[in-house]
Amino acid sequence: MKKIAIGSTLAIATTLISATAWAQIPPGADSASTESPRGQQDDSRIGEIVVTARRQAESLTRVPIAVAVIDSSTLERSAATSLATIARLTSQVQIFDKSTPNGSFLAIRGIGAASQDQGVEQSVLVDIDGVQISRGRITGLAMFDLQQVEILKGPQSLFFGKNSPAGVISVKSKGPGDRLEGYIRAGYEFAGNERSLEGALGGPLTETFGVRLAARYNHVDGWVRNVAPKGPLANPFDPARPLPGRGFDRSPESTEYNARLTAHWKPTADFDATLKILGGVVRGNGDGNNVESYCEPGKTRLTEYGVADPYSDCKIDGRISQGAINPALAATIPGFRNGIPYSRMRTLLPSLTMNYSFGGMTLTSTTGYYYYNVKAFDNFGGTVYGNIASYNPQRNKTLTQEVRLASAFDGPIDFMVGGFFQRDRRSNENFIRFGNFGPDTATGNDYSYVTVESDRATVYSGFAQLKWQLNEAFELSGGARYTHEAKTARRLAAFAHEAIAAGFLPGGTLLGGKFVDDNIAPEVTLSWHPDRDTLLYASYKTGYHSGGFGDPSTLSPFANLGPVGTPGTLQFGSEKAKGGEIGYKASLLDRRLHVELAVFHYTFDDLQVVSFDAPTTTYSISNAGKARTRGFEGSIDWRAMRDLRLNGSFGYAKANYLRYTTAPCTAAQAAATPACTQDLSGRALPRAPRFTASAGFDYGMDLPAGLRLGIDGDAKYSGASIQQENLDPNTRQGSYWLLNAGISLHDANDARTIRLSGRNLTNERPLLYSFDKPGGTPGEYFGFPLRPREIRVELSHRF
Repeated sequence: MKKIAIGSTLAIATTLISATAWAQIPPGADSASTESPRGQQDDSRIGEIVVTARRQAESLTRVPIAVAVIDSSTLERSAATSLATIARLTSQVQIFDKSTPNGSFLAIRGIGAASQDQGVEQSVLVDIDGVQISRGRITGLAMFDLQQVEILKGPQSLFFGKNSPAGVISVKSKGPGDRLEGYIRAGYEFAGNERSLEGALGGPLTETFGVRLAARYNHVDGWVRNVAPKGPLANPFDPARPLPGRGFDRSPESTEYNARLTAHWKPTADFDATLKILGGVVRGNGDGNNVESYCEPGKTRLTEYGVADPYSDCKIDGRISQGAINPALAATIPGFRNGIPYSRMRTLLPSLTMNYSFGGMTLTSTTGYYYYNVKAFDNFGGTVYGNIASYNPQRNKTLTQEVRLASAFDGPIDFMVGGFFQRDRRSNENFIRFGNFGPDTATGNDYSYVTVESDRATVYSGFAQLKWQLNEAFELSGGARYTHEAKTARRLAAFAHEAIAAGFLPGGTLLGGKFVDDNIAPEVTLSWHPDRDTLLYASYKTGYHSGGFGDPSTLSPFANLGPVGTPGTLQFGSEKAKGGEIGYKASLLDRRLHVELAVFHYTFDDLQVVSFDAPTTTYSISNAGKARTRGFEGSIDWRAMRDLRLNGSFGYAKANYLRYTTAPCTAAQAAATPACTQDLSGRALPRAPRFTASAGFDYGMDLPAGLRLGIDGDAKYSGASIQQENLDPNTRQGSYWLLNAGISLHDANDARTIRLSGRNLTNERPLLYSFDKPGGTPGEYFGFPLRPREIRVELSHRF
């Protein structure tokens, strides 16, 4: 495999070197007299960076918020086409997709919501073109044709509302622009046999109306090999039903289709409207298809209900043993189809933003809708036997409406007021088979348990901010947001097999409950601008992470939807954050160097945590007593020379439980002492490394005939952390470095580009997430490692 990768790399490098012919250089072109347009521009300074962190377009150095900005050129150069790959471009941000069948994990400064339960919303809010999304499924949507991404750190409740106590990731897609333009880009990655095609075309159709259409296709065969043999194989659990063996060869396999239509209308100088419609379809070979299994030291084989899988190896090494389900059995169970794992997610995300300016004020309306429909079936036992399998259809409909009025007076005082409405409708079903019990006597069903769950939520909130320019240098701003939220839930145990009925809520039992909460989240900031390029600020902020109801795949005999604190309740309380930070921003050296520094300290009351019971494949959610994150961070962006740009960031975040006395035990502890708990007070939060850092460079040099060569590279460091909620020491991930590099050849005006890049060049496989393997014995785990080394070639053409 290494020989193939090296040979492919050499072949691509040869193509780069010989790309002169591809660029169609005119005969006799003289490099001394042919000047690239780049040389005619002043590239010695860093251009002004405009952000919308306070719901208005402002210069980055005027905004008293810790913001990491990633522009479109960096996103394209890094092949960052998902929220997970975007997060790797800066420090103290963690995102990975499909860490469990119910969603993903997003964290900033060590704070993030556990993703195992669909009922839990994220602590990091994702804002896509003004639409606020707190469901982890959003990480499965491709990010393409973007203007920039802003990562706002710390609580952002005033401007973005609930579910943003850790921060906000704000994604801005490109608009039509003021002239006709477009691009097409094709790429291939060797290790995963990944093919991509992306393009966009946009511009004005009239003096007042413009459109842009962008689309992306991506298919990957996968980088993990399934070593389970093809069947039929002997079945030690049910000899009458032979095992079919593997149902696929490589994983995670997926095919994606995504498109976005943007229409912008500006009939007058005072009014404009922008409509965006984003849609996507993703098909793959299972909803947990990026998992690999591993074991504690000394174990060499995974087990399922006490029987070892002879094809497993208990290592994160790009190999799995994953069997399909007997097709005759699968045909009798809803959603199991032919027994081969599959997944499909459809997403629709339209938004309409309208702005009307009058009398020194701007009235803005943003309407959004977020819909996804997921159908997925997978073998969640992670072995050739396929005894633990589940079909999980999910659907979500979220409607949002925000209206805000902001002033821009000539005087010392400005304001912003607004209101927000949200309506959620979610449904989730689980058809689960664990074990071989034979058909149920009463129904004939050959599966174990079925739950049908539905949730509804209505949110009203209002916010106001006042900015007072005390003098030419000092500004005092403050405000608050009030939120009222009401949720209702229904949990139906639709079926329980007679063999396991005593251990679960009886079939036919319907639970109902209601959750109501009110919150006021204030904040205040003092800013000092000693000059137009320097800012020092101090802020006090609060955040709010809404409570609700857990959505476990199975229901215990004591399950109920009663108030928080009721034994067995699936209801969990809201999480609240408060604290502050002091920051510094400056553009120095004649705007060739941009520097940011921040010190922060936040506490979180009733932190929402999720625990997993591997024998019953059931998650439960509760509120930990108290947690805290404190530390410091910084970043630099330096145009060292016209052709050389350097960047770097660092962060130290000590995120730990202040009080958590009833944490779930590890599997080994529970085996020794059933139903035990442990005290994690003072321990670090899971997946919260203390030190993170990144550094990179981008160097360009002019070549003859208007060509330009670009070389870039970056490195990212992450400290050690434990990756599992119960802080099992076997799930500790040590510190590691990730190295990336690329080389590009551009023709005049960047019209055509060929690029060779490598990501994770040292082929690190750090563990990003972990939980106990269902059906296994203590010391067996499911892990979600980073994708191995990627070698990618891309061709692009702009017009």
